Amino acid sequence: DLSQKTATAGRYRLRLVSDNGDPVEVRDLDLRIAEQPASQLAHDAPGRRDAVFLSIPISNSRVTLKATVRGAPRGTILLQRW
Repeated sequence: DLSQKTATAGRYRLRLVSDNGDPVEVRDLDLRIAEQPASQLAHDAPGRRDAVFLSIPISNSRVTLKATVRGAPRGTILLQRW
């Protein structure tokens, strides 16, 4: 659930960093905004396997993201407005 961090409409970059430094890959994105499918608004970051761009068109909506993560059992999610 990314709702608290994406309360303002805009473009965001989400990146995963493994705890042990191993490469991470994010795939099979399932973005939902206000409970509606919105995967067309989630895109791979050019040249990166560990990052995606999210376009959030409306403010104060419930935003959830499910994805397949490969390469690291544990890590940190970094999310910033881009």
